[in-house]
Amino acid sequence: MDLPNGQQDLQASTSKSSEHLLEKFTISAIIEAYQPNDAKCVAQMPDGNLVTGGRDGLMKIWRKRDIYENCETIPQKDCLSINSVAVFKW
Repeated sequence: MDLPNGQQDLQASTSKSSEHLLEKFTISAIIEAYQPNDAKCVAQMPDGNLVTGGRDGLMKIWRKRDIYENCETIPQKDCLSINSVAVFKW
C-alpha cells in the first residue's frame, strides 16, 4: 500500500525458521507498580531479583518473596527516562 508521502506500508512478518522461538516465550508475571508511569525495560539478576527502568527516570530493584517487592529505588541524575538496563555478572 502506498502512503501519501510515497513511502511503502511495511507489514511485519515472521519467517518459518523463527516461529519455533516465539513459542518459548510466555508472560510469567505482571508487576503493577509503576503507576502512573510505566516500566520501559526489565532485566533479571542471577539471584532472581529484577531491575527495572522507567519513564520517571528511576531504576528500581525488585526482590521476589511471594510477590515482587520494590526493595530499592535509585534516581538517575539528569535523566528523563531509562530506556534499557543490563545485568553484568562478575
